[in-house]
This record gives sequence, structure tokens and C-alpha cells, in this order.
Amino acid sequence: MWVGVCLSVVVELVPEKLRTTGIGLYFFIISNIGGNMQTIVPSVQSAIKNAFNLSDLQAFRGALYIFFPGEYVIGSALFLLTLFVIKRDLKRFNEQDTNSSITNLLYDDYKKNSDDE
Repeated sequence: MWVGVCLSVVVELVPEKLRTTGIGLYFFIISNIGGNMQTIVPSVQSAIKNAFNLSDLQAFRGALYIFFPGEYVIGSALFLLTLFVIKRDLKRFNEQDTNSSITNLLYDDYKKNSDDE
């Protein structure tokens, strides 16, 4: 559900020269987090079972309550944090120069970086 939105944010925020690396890093992190859930859930299940003296089913349900909705809550919090960061950056951009556009600033930044090389 949120992978497409996050991928478009990554593509837009990463500089053009690093987009392929940024997308690769994004998919690497997503696959490692998602791929390791099947090994993390049983260990959390046993910790919950021992801590609260629950049955296997109740402990498994508790572990899933932590990870399934918990991941969405963490993702939502990160998107909210990103919203505030982007608003701050746009405010700085608007205070910087009212006559230039984002495209001009990106081009100027690209030109400066290519002149340095």
C-alpha cells in the first residue's frame, strides 16, 4: 500500500546521480526488514509467552499485534515527520529567493556539482 508512495518520495528526494543507488538501497532495506519478520516473530512470541504466562496462540497473536499494526504506525509517524521536514525546506526555499523556481535551483546545484568534477 505505501511502497509506491515511498518509492516516489525516494526518487524525488535523491539527487539524479544517486537515484539508482537510492532505489537499490531502499529495496535492500525493505526486503531485509520484510524478509526477517519470519525469524523475528517467533522470538518475540516466546518472549511474550514467558513474560506474561500466555498460551502459544495468545503469544503469537500478541507478536502479530506488535509487528503488523506496529509497522503501519511507525511508517505513518515517519511520513508525518517527513511532511514537517519538507514543509520546513519549502519555507526556507521561499524565503531564499522569490524569483527562482525549484527547477532553477536544482539546475544551479547540478551545474555547480558538475563544475567541481
